[in-house]
Order: sequence, then C-alpha cells, then structure tokens
Amino acid sequence: MNLYRWCFIFIILLTSAAYSQFNSYYQQCDLSKTFIEKYKAQDFEGIYEMFDSTMKAQIQVPTLKQIQTQLLSQVGELDTIVEQNCITQGEYITCINTVHFAKGELNFLLSYNKENQVAGFYIQPVIHKSNYILPEYADTTKFERKSLKFGKKFPIDAELTLPIGKKDVPCIIFVQGSGPNDMDETIYDNKPFKDLAYGLSSNGIATFRYNKRTNQYGKELSKSIDTMTLNSEVLEDVVLAYKFVKKQKGVDASRIYILGHSLGGYVIPKIAELLPKAAGFIMLAGSARPLEDLLIDQTQYISELPNSQISQEQLKEIKELIEKIRNEDFSFMKSPTDYPFAMPPTYWKYLHSYDHIKLANQINRPVLILQGERDYQVTMKDYQIWKSAFRNNKDAQFKSYPGLNHLFLEGTEKSTPDEYQKAGHIPFYVIEDIINWINNNN
Repeated sequence: MNLYRWCFIFIILLTSAAYSQFNSYYQQCDLSKTFIEKYKAQDFEGIYEMFDSTMKAQIQVPTLKQIQTQLLSQVGELDTIVEQNCITQGEYITCINTVHFAKGELNFLLSYNKENQVAGFYIQPVIHKSNYILPEYADTTKFERKSLKFGKKFPIDAELTLPIGKKDVPCIIFVQGSGPNDMDETIYDNKPFKDLAYGLSSNGIATFRYNKRTNQYGKELSKSIDTMTLNSEVLEDVVLAYKFVKKQKGVDASRIYILGHSLGGYVIPKIAELLPKAAGFIMLAGSARPLEDLLIDQTQYISELPNSQISQEQLKEIKELIEKIRNEDFSFMKSPTDYPFAMPPTYWKYLHSYDHIKLANQINRPVLILQGERDYQVTMKDYQIWKSAFRNNKDAQFKSYPGLNHLFLEGTEKSTPDEYQKAGHIPFYVIEDIINWINNNN
C-alpha cells in the first residue's frame, strides 16, 4: 500500500451563500499566508477561527491535527510558500497556494466567502512535468499503442499495447496500488507500469493499462465517498477491463492474465473469484496482511529513519487511531474529513470481511508472486504469508529480488520514501521472469 499517494484527501464542500465579485484578490492572498503560517506554527485553534460556520461544523481542531500528522509523515515540515494564485469560482475566490515542504510541494487550496472566511480547504499534490524517459529495453518499433476507452458509467481512458506482426497473443491487464493512480502508476519521474508494458510488448506480450477510476473521476466519486469499498475503487473496473480486452482484435481471449501491484496484488484472490476463466495471475509486492498492520509498520519504520519528522507522540496517536479502526470503532467519524487515511467506515468494514487467504487457497490457476526484498511498505512478511496461502497450488511460483524496493527499482541502501524521487526503471530481469512464466504457461 502506498501512503504517498493521495485519495480524496480532505475535500471540504463549499457553503452555498451567494455574494458579488470581490474588488481584489490581495486580501485573500494575505489571509492565505496567515492560514499557512498558522499551520506551520501548529496553531490549529487559530486556523479553526478562520473557518465559516459550515466549515467549523465539518472540520474541527482534532481533524486539523490529524491532517498535520499525516502530511508530516509524507512530506515533512512546511518550509515556505512558493507561489500564490487567486481565481474566481462562481461565488467564491479560491487561492491556490503552492507550499514547499521538506520532501516536496503541495497545493493548499483555500476558498473564501464574502466575509473573507475560509469556506473550503483542499490539499492536492503539485503536478510537475515528468522527466521520464523510456528504458533501453522498450523497442517501440515492435509494438503498436492504441488509446482506448471502456466502461459506460465511468468511461476510463486506457492503452492497449500490441506486438506487431503477431496474432492471438497473450495479454496482461494491470491493476494499480492504493490511491488515485494513472495508468502508468506514476510517482515522481518513475512509471513502473509503463516500464512493464513496453518491456513486455517489445517481447511478444500484449498489455492493457488504464487510469484508476479514482484518478479520472475523483471529483465525482468524492460525492459518494461514504459508500466507497474495494468494489467501486478497483474491482468493478477490473471486470469491465477483462470483458473489454477479450473483444480486442489480436488478443487471445483464452490467455488473458491479471497483474496486480501492492493493493492490486492484495485483491488478486477476489479478482480470481470474479474472473475464474482468466489464464493466470501475477502479484507484485502484493500485501497479505490487514491494511492497519501495514500502516503501523510503515509509520514505525519511517519514524525510525534518520531525520524523521514523526514524533513519538504522533506515532502513539496514529497507533491509537488504527486500534479504533481494528475494533471498528467509527464513532469519531462525523464527516469525510474525519475518515482516517481518506477511507470511510464502509471501506474498512469491507476490508475486514475480505478473507483473501481463504480465496487464495481456492485459486486453481497459475500464480506468479514477485517481491522486492528492500520493500518496507509490503515486506517479506507478506511474501511468506502468500507462500503459505498458495502451498497447495502446484502452479504457484515465487521469486524475490534482494536489491528491489516497493516500485521494483534497484538500490543498495535501506529503502526510504525519498528514494521514490530518484528516477529509475524496473530491471529487465523482472520483465524477463514474467515473459518466461507466461510462455511456459501457454
């Protein structure tokens, strides 16, 4: 599970009072500076007093502290405001404040009503132009790329890569990890799914990648976040993608495989139940333990790194929060702003009812489980659990890689969140292992 991705985080609905156009934006920029200065000083009571009545009812001081704790673990201490831009949005003025943190930049979006009260607060990542370059093993003369769209209620953008000059080839459908990932599973200048797709299609295997529904329809889905589960986040689109790919010319409908990374690997047993005729399943760093266990281990790990911004008090608060989740004590959740890790009670309850080990024991198709040994997010603990779960499946194969992290990128030092900012490519030997496994199962 990737805690460094952003999912409907802290969306606050605007109040509905009407008012006329403001005379200038200067006052809102100054107010935004004050808001951010208070955030940096951890003056949460001061921030709360800047809210309008609706905001005060929706997000209170404890929630503001939770926001600060989560961001501290993800991007470190706030440094300074890089840029401010204010725009009119209907009856409101919204200031987009690009804020520099120790480990990256975020946009603080603050909307103001006619009384210059904060009527909306939204945090989002700053999207920079990617410096991604194709890996050497990606030979674009050997495959074609087709931009496609599937699904009716939520039409999803996708790309099919088809080897040139070959008929009825096997195809792999990719399923991303947690958060609103694009089809490449982009993180900074890394695109692990694009590496995999182009490497595989350069060697005779078709692939199908698509934006996660939460990536392409985040705004629309935020309106129904109270009912979100793995079904609406992941599973529904996997089933639709499978049915769509089966109809694509050039793909062998009997040799369609599903590859899941991280959360995508965690749901493979459920996908196997939903798609029993799929040719086989591939798990890359698939989590095998309850999400709350992963969150505790990840936070503990990060807190022990040199120059960690997570205090023991904050670590204790996170552990107490996770213990409430484990016991399904959701009484403190009054609105979406209170949802821990942006996940509502329905999501947590679904996870608690999902018996992935039992379903894994029922898979009678070939399974390939790959794991990076330097991965601190999904660890060798999970890998060993999967080994046990698939012990009766004679077609299950396992391989771990000493030098790879959660993104399957190489390194020699202890893996850290900062490592993801370094551009790299999935080594070809990983792709080659997948190619050989596919060919041996044909």
